[in-house]
Amino acid sequence: MQITSRYRPPGSAVTIGELVGEKYQIESILSTGSIVTIYAAKMKVNTGAELLAIKIEKDEVGHAALSREAVAIEAIKNSKHFARVIECGMHRELKFMATDLLGPNLNDLISRRPPYKMAMNTILKFAIQAFEALQSLHQAGFIHCAVEAKNFLIGNTKQTANNFYLIDFSKCRKFNFNDTSREPTPEGDLFGVMKIILDQFSLKNFAEDQLAKELQKSFRQLHNIPSKFRELHDAIMSFQPQQTPDYHSLIRMLDKIALRKGIDMSEPFEWEIEMNMKRKIVLHNYYLNFQDKEREKLINQKQKDQNTTIPQNEDVRIEMGSSSLLDIQP
Repeated sequence: MQITSRYRPPGSAVTIGELVGEKYQIESILSTGSIVTIYAAKMKVNTGAELLAIKIEKDEVGHAALSREAVAIEAIKNSKHFARVIECGMHRELKFMATDLLGPNLNDLISRRPPYKMAMNTILKFAIQAFEALQSLHQAGFIHCAVEAKNFLIGNTKQTANNFYLIDFSKCRKFNFNDTSREPTPEGDLFGVMKIILDQFSLKNFAEDQLAKELQKSFRQLHNIPSKFRELHDAIMSFQPQQTPDYHSLIRMLDKIALRKGIDMSEPFEWEIEMNMKRKIVLHNYYLNFQDKEREKLINQKQKDQNTTIPQNEDVRIEMGSSSLLDIQP
């Protein structure tokens, strides 16, 4: 994208083309929230590098979403389910955070085509990754408090399109497993995953603030949901205060569902298959375009060298190794 003029989108704190932190050039606005706005940006010194995400928050009393995220991510070690924080700083009166740019969220993936529901293997693979992410977060001493489909994003590259990242730490809270009066609880985060699962078997979406008892009632009303999901729900309900949730047992339950239904968990997500098909089309078109340009160059060169007109039906062959095409990332 070539920036020809400065433009400030409505409600945006920075302009398109503005340098944030003296090194990140804003390319476009990605999403706007009540507290944080997210932009796509590129490095000023390396314009050919991949785009980054720049999160902007006003430095005001009560606004601490980016601070919470920075502290939580710093405390989480060796987890692939959280975006890498590159830098935090101030830009004018604004706080900013530079992170890896991620792909679409789970809601977008579900809504991309009818029947607007996840396949069973997608439900299982997502739930396992969601529990892994929450285990890392909880063990670091934090509760997310906003576990929703919109806050799980896939990666933005071919290599990371099969990995879910948990975002939005605006409601994140510190906690201690030994505190019997703690509120909210890790179980609340786990129930957030169950709500996402339940939505895939229901004709309606359940409210995000739905209580556990109402969720349990909803399970009884759904006849097409596998019994193991009911066991998963009951296992979460059984966790006691001061008890660390047994994340591994929850994941084993999901593995048993896959085994019972004959689901190969090593199969790619359906959007990975779609992306690979589109990537092949892009590469094929690139190859054809490359051939046309090289053919034209050879014809022009022959005309220049021989000062003659080459017949239109002359077969000019272009030899090109395929290895270079394999490295192209459309």
